[in-house]
Amino acid sequence: SLGRALDLPEIVDTPLGLIMEIEYSLKTADGSAMKHTLHQTIHRVAGDDSIASSKHGAPAPTLQHASVSPSPNGQTPLPPMDADTRVIDIRSTGIALTYDLTEIRMKAGERIVIRYDNASDMAHNIVIVNSEADINPVGLAGILAQSTEFIPESESHRILASSSLANPSDTVYVDFTAPTPGIYPYICTFSGHFTMMQGRIIVE
Repeated sequence: SLGRALDLPEIVDTPLGLIMEIEYSLKTADGSAMKHTLHQTIHRVAGDDSIASSKHGAPAPTLQHASVSPSPNGQTPLPPMDADTRVIDIRSTGIALTYDLTEIRMKAGERIVIRYDNASDMAHNIVIVNSEADINPVGLAGILAQSTEFIPESESHRILASSSLANPSDTVYVDFTAPTPGIYPYICTFSGHFTMMQGRIIVE
């Protein structure tokens, strides 16, 4: 099952779906090898009301990544910063569920601003959590937190900082001051992406 493939509890059952990975290895007519891996998010499954409506002649609603108003020009304002604040750039592109930077090192008490450029084909965010043990609880709860841009309020005690939801072509920011030394993971909580979209902030 999809749940077992991603090492997730089988109780996860939502029309938003989770991550689908398809690998193929083919040969063309001239014998050339073709290998690729596709990553997609399943947004509709059998039994979803939108599918049932379309079967009865009514058009299915247009698929939206999230019900969030875009900021002007797809940008959010850069937070006020002092001379000691570092800006860290992170980017996602195409269909791969990844951040291009998966490790950030900083000192305890230091402040950074993460500038996240979403150049991919779907919505993402960045959520910094307290520990490795908080990844699954926050990620799973985030699947059903559409009304709060996939940031689960029920797990706010596990979250240190988060960005707003970045639709394709948006740039958003995370303002983060490092607590005590340790490892603080960051994940995407949009529609189950946390199983693959992860990074680590190492505070020394």
